[in-house]
Amino acid sequence: MDKEVKNKVVYLHRKKSEGTIFYVGMGDQNRAYNTHSRNRWWTNVYKKHDRVVDIVAKDLSIDDAYELEVFLISEIGRKDLGLGNLVNLDDGGKGATGHIPTQNARNKLSKRTSKKVINTETLEVLKSGTELTKKYGIFRGVLQKDHPNSDWMQLESYKNGKHLTEKWINRYKIKNSYVKIINTNTLDIFYSIEEATKSIGKGSYKNNQSQYNLLSQKLKGSIKNNSNFMYYDDYEKGLHLTKEWIRRKERKISKREIPLKEIEIYDFKKQVWFKTTRSDFYDKYSIKPSIYTALLHGRFCRKEYKKFNKTNNRWKNILNIETNKVERFNQWYLSEKLGATSNNLSNLFLGRTEILYKKYKIID
Repeated sequence: MDKEVKNKVVYLHRKKSEGTIFYVGMGDQNRAYNTHSRNRWWTNVYKKHDRVVDIVAKDLSIDDAYELEVFLISEIGRKDLGLGNLVNLDDGGKGATGHIPTQNARNKLSKRTSKKVINTETLEVLKSGTELTKKYGIFRGVLQKDHPNSDWMQLESYKNGKHLTEKWINRYKIKNSYVKIINTNTLDIFYSIEEATKSIGKGSYKNNQSQYNLLSQKLKGSIKNNSNFMYYDDYEKGLHLTKEWIRRKERKISKREIPLKEIEIYDFKKQVWFKTTRSDFYDKYSIKPSIYTALLHGRFCRKEYKKFNKTNNRWKNILNIETNKVERFNQWYLSEKLGATSNNLSNLFLGRTEILYKKYKIID
């Protein structure tokens, strides 16, 4: 059997200018903020007053969402029927699917939404969340939030001691979602990343926002956490005692500090092998020492180069008859030195010409 999908929300639209509820709806969360495909009355109110969106309940099945929509419309009342201020043109629950909640479902919803609520500061008790909305403009959805931000809760929850929990007592310190963070050095407790950030001070960062983003990433594990802060749940699990946490601030040796592996390179001009590193060779000649090709127009090659003999045979000992000096050249380097044409050089290296320019002679 397929698992029931719970991705629907029930929402209210209030006039931004005065806070009056003028519409009740349900659907995907995006629908709550959508201004398209609305009835004419809704559009007129929106153009005149704008609107504020209140999500009454979320993560509902489609049946539960329809049921809550029907209940709220009946409680607040439709304007076209003279029962209230809502511009809804039907009683809800029908939508595009033709769904109509059963009477049994309506009775269960009514029972669920009519539970007594209590103000934990004044101990005022109201008979239902609906009365809370009518009297104080506080929607019953706040009673179901994981992150409480009012003094009201279900009377049943109060009797079960919810008002004595740390989460409830610190509800106004909590930002966006409930977190509890500890500074493992000072053992100070914080109930938001923002609050923990403020305790850091300016430090080496430009502003609090950059510190907030950095600490947030460290706590989430997006980057290495080398701070003194961790989630309190992790602290209770003893993660502050692990070797990884204790050594978190130790500086790792950078790649530049690790001795570089030496490579062997042959110089065809000088006919010698020498050892160097990839970075040193690059710094000197501005070319990466690949193992697959001869380097710098055939002057160098790595020990791993497979065409060593072929490249070596292209280098010749050439005598300058005038100076009686011998130097090693391949065709490219001799061309660069003399500015000679390729044809003339080819004839010399192929043995077709014995002496080039009456001056240069191969003596191999």
